[in-house]
Amino acid sequence: MRLIGQTGDIDIPYESSTIVRAGELIVAYSVNYYSSINYYSKKIVMGMYYTEEKAKKVMGMLRRVYHDAVTHDNVSAFRFPKDDEV
Repeated sequence: MRLIGQTGDIDIPYESSTIVRAGELIVAYSVNYYSSINYYSKKIVMGMYYTEEKAKKVMGMLRRVYHDAVTHDNVSAFRFPKDDEV
């Protein structure tokens, strides 16, 4: 499954990433990501939300999409929604 950042400028594989919510911020750590700004940086901001509750809700949405992709054996993508879409 592919993970697409909130702004649409990041597209990484879920299977080689770790997704973490830190307050209102959702970040990914991916073994396949190369940052041209900082070679050693693997922290990728996937979404920023106005409240922690919104970020928690988005994490739940991500889990449901991934579960559906795995159980129905289909290829899928998840785009982190904008704050006003949550």
